Amino acid sequence: MKKLVYLAALASMACANSHISPLEEAVPPPPAGSSTSALIGPEGGELTLGTMTIAFPAGALRDATMISARYEEGGPDWIRAYAPELVLEPQGLALDVPATVSLPFDGAVSDATIYAVENGTYFALETSLEEGRTSAEVRVLDRVLVGTACLDDCCGRGQSELDVLLMVDNSASMEEEQQALADQLPRLVRAIATGDLDGDGVQDSPAARSLQMGVVSSDMGVGGFEIATCGNGAGDNAELHSRGASGCMLPEGNFARFAEGEDADAFSENFACVALQGTEGCGFEQQLESIIQGISDERSTLAFERPPAGAGVNVGLVRENSVLSVIALSDEDDCSASDSDIYNEGSTRYPGSLNLRCWQYPEALHPISRYVEGLRSLRPEGRLTFSLIGGIPERASGQIPARILSSDAMVIEQDPSAPERINPVCVGDAGVAFPARRLVETALELESLRVPVSVHSICSDDYTPAIERILRNVARSLGGSCG
Repeated sequence: MKKLVYLAALASMACANSHISPLEEAVPPPPAGSSTSALIGPEGGELTLGTMTIAFPAGALRDATMISARYEEGGPDWIRAYAPELVLEPQGLALDVPATVSLPFDGAVSDATIYAVENGTYFALETSLEEGRTSAEVRVLDRVLVGTACLDDCCGRGQSELDVLLMVDNSASMEEEQQALADQLPRLVRAIATGDLDGDGVQDSPAARSLQMGVVSSDMGVGGFEIATCGNGAGDNAELHSRGASGCMLPEGNFARFAEGEDADAFSENFACVALQGTEGCGFEQQLESIIQGISDERSTLAFERPPAGAGVNVGLVRENSVLSVIALSDEDDCSASDSDIYNEGSTRYPGSLNLRCWQYPEALHPISRYVEGLRSLRPEGRLTFSLIGGIPERASGQIPARILSSDAMVIEQDPSAPERINPVCVGDAGVAFPARRLVETALELESLRVPVSVHSICSDDYTPAIERILRNVARSLGGSCG
């Protein structure tokens, strides 16, 4: 077994702000109504208003330009402002080289974030703190605001990068469910790119300046054993898919990249097509192992038999400072095995029907703690969300994991009318689903570590409520909130 080196201290699994100095004292900003202006040329220069400065490097402006700055009361209501909003003019002027704005503020040092408007949208900028003032680079002259977008408890500053891993069950019963999720992806992408969660044209939360999305399947093979519906290989080996079942392909690489200003609809339609992974995958779904192997890299605390895809072919999907959102779609429970003999039809250690073994022999499966630990080792400071659209009762859709697990329908029992399977947990227009206890237990453990989670029923006719909850959780994480 190959042990990957763990670089981040596991002691920071709880929400922490160790990356941000809490010792600096904020500097009071000038009052609303204060203003100044200066002529800045191609050679560069600096604009000063009280203790606020904007430094224009050489080459930022092509021609000598009168630059003005004024403080105004206002800003969106989803930002708790730590100073009046700074308005820079000429508004909308793009700089050839970014300028550095340094803002005084009077608020919480640990989560102070600079937000700037570009093309009518507020983005969280990479913000540094020095001598009680925040600094960030701006590429366009417009509105600039320092504050926080945390709704309640904060884990730190806002983010502008979002990486999404979509785990799609590609077994034989999943065609309609895949399509139902794919139908929702354009809305998901538009909301993330604009921060307009409800589609009313008004920004509700921080937007993602940069979005990356990749898809893995639940097919991790069956350890080399011959099973008719699985073959004898390693399945998809947690590798990101660049091609959908219909033949559509991502334009470059094995994951999709979207940047501010690009066509969100074209991006989402293409990724939605690739998310349709078909129904030829193995019926032994290993959803959790596919997720963790798909994104694990040198920071992981886990042991793997071979280097995981996240440290190889999937490198680049999960960036160092991004918010990571994991979304799982499956109509069965996880069967990630620590002992592949459970897939051996002739096994003497795990006798009985193949269809029942994942339930009958839990000792052959990896513990849930493997996946909780693995995810938190990649994101120890709160920049993580986990969402499941899976086998739970429809009436429990959207409830907290503990309440879902306490439902009588989530008790796994053999189906007396079909002894080769367990009792379904719900029946939808697309078919039946089975209790996803291990997947919901993973959500429960992550929730206890203040990770935003959501759990919805795959049997629902409409996945809109699930997408709305995913968006709310993502917005909280982009804003620096952790629970």
